[in-house]
Amino acid sequence: MSISDTKRGAVVDAFASGWRAPAPHAWDDLLHPEVVLEQPLLRDGRGRAVWHDAVARLLTFVPDLTGHVHGWAGDGDILYVDVELTGTVGGRPYSVRAVDRLTLDEDGLITARRSFLDPTTFVTAIATRPSAWPAWWRSGLPPLAARTSGDLAARVTTGLGATRLLVGSAALASPRLARRAVGLARAAEDDRGLFVRLFAARDAAFGAATLSSSPTASALGLRLGALCDLADVAAGLLAGRRGMALAAAGFAALGGLAILSERPGRPPNR
Repeated sequence: MSISDTKRGAVVDAFASGWRAPAPHAWDDLLHPEVVLEQPLLRDGRGRAVWHDAVARLLTFVPDLTGHVHGWAGDGDILYVDVELTGTVGGRPYSVRAVDRLTLDEDGLITARRSFLDPTTFVTAIATRPSAWPAWWRSGLPPLAARTSGDLAARVTTGLGATRLLVGSAALASPRLARRAVGLARAAEDDRGLFVRLFAARDAAFGAATLSSSPTASALGLRLGALCDLADVAAGLLAGRRGMALAAAGFAALGGLAILSERPGRPPNR
């Protein structure tokens, strides 16, 4: 399908206008009624109602959210838009860069939108800014408890990655609290939390990898996390700490379930 640069430019202008003053219905004149949406850490689906819901949740969490289009490129009916979203999360500025791949019909309506961004910045912002937690919870946004839609593998993978990143970040910030949570409150304190932080950094890294927009990185993070969980089960049993072993076994089981449920050729975090 041949679409002129003039029509593409008009689509970009309307797209940018919506992000300058976002609202659930700000893009209604631009979206096809049956638009197909694929968006990290938001609900995938079909139809404007899915987009309305996503924007409403985003604005509940970040009321001052706005977007700025830095550039675009087009080829045939495909349009790529480079957009930066900014707002306030937990009382501090937050921004994330994304590229939206838009598919247009002959009337210039968006029939499909696929957004590419690194969700780890979003999860990290939530994990490290406790004052943002109430607003995030009210918004109903993922990733905690894998509140995304999609197939079983996608939900479990997102939940595991987010939980690892959140727990790892919290343990890095407060090793003493993490030590007590796993029943090591009487362990020697002279390491200044060194060993707890080492394990926390491992979990945070695996969580970030699992949530990556790269299918290869996500699959690797999921598998390495499951292997480490199995090793933690053995370590917990050898040390006589059944509670720790059971917790690690639960993570290992969920990781195995996500791996076994993956669809061939489909990224595990989509």
